[in-house]
Amino acid sequence: MDERHKTLLSRNRLRLVEDLQTDTLVEYMIQDGIMTKEDSEMIDSKPTNMKKNKYFLNTLPTRGERAFPSFLQALKEMEDPLYDFLNKKLQNEHQVKNAGVDGEAPIQEDEPDNVNAATRNQYLNKFRPLSKIIKSSLKNVGVVQGSCCYLYLSQNL
Repeated sequence: MDERHKTLLSRNRLRLVEDLQTDTLVEYMIQDGIMTKEDSEMIDSKPTNMKKNKYFLNTLPTRGERAFPSFLQALKEMEDPLYDFLNKKLQNEHQVKNAGVDGEAPIQEDEPDNVNAATRNQYLNKFRPLSKIIKSSLKNVGVVQGSCCYLYLSQNL
């Protein structure tokens, strides 16, 4: 599975664990040759839907390059709202990756990282003051430095 797809699954894991309809989804994945009957039996053996979904999400990335497109197609055929949710996330990721800063050329996927280091630094410098304001606001509303929320937000701003 492509790294960006693994990242998308891990960044949205909570929502997926809560909302996946694994029973139906696994049947699509078996039909597509991504999962096996043994996988289905293993998932069925889990006592709760959340545990079934966790097992499914842990197994999916190990099933090769076709696993994520097959997963997305299954969600689409099931008319699952998660299809629209994940598809929007993929489109947003693509738009962000291809958006230029201050009229500069967009980042191309096939360019090495160092080619656009100046562009990234320029972008980060623009938003560093905003991140300081947000970090300050976190302290003001009682988010304790060292808490999971503070660490996540401070590392991702």
